[in-house]
Amino acid sequence: MLAALSVICYTIPYIMILRKTYRFKNWDRWDYELDDAVKSFFSASKQWPNILLANGSTLEQIDQIENEKREEENTEPQSVNSFSTAKYSLDFCEAEEVADESFSLIFDSDPEGENEDEEPVPEEDNL
Repeated sequence: MLAALSVICYTIPYIMILRKTYRFKNWDRWDYELDDAVKSFFSASKQWPNILLANGSTLEQIDQIENEKREEENTEPQSVNSFSTAKYSLDFCEAEEVADESFSLIFDSDPEGENEDEEPVPEEDNL
C-alpha cells in the first residue's frame, strides 16, 4: 500500500537583477532600437526589463529628439522619463557610469526595494 506524502513548499523571496548594455546607432530611430534591445533582452532572459540606465548626455539626446517632434506638432517640450508598450514599461534613470550613446537595460524583480535583502544593480553586464 502506498502512503500519502504531504509536501510543504516555502517560498523564499529571491531578488534577481539582470543587466545588459546596448548602444544607439541611429538617433532618428532610437525608439525602434530601444524596442529591439528590449526584445533581445527578453529573448536572452525570459524577463522584460523594467529600468533603463543612461548617462545625462544620452537622456538629453532622447529629450531633444522627442522635443523636436513635439515642436512640429505645436506641443510643449517635455522630459522623457519612461517608455512603454503593451508588453513592458521602462523607467528611465540617470547613471553617469554608462558610456555616451549607450544604455543599460535592467530587470529588477524588486524595483521598489521593498525586500530587506535588496541587491545592488550590477556594475557590469550579467546577461
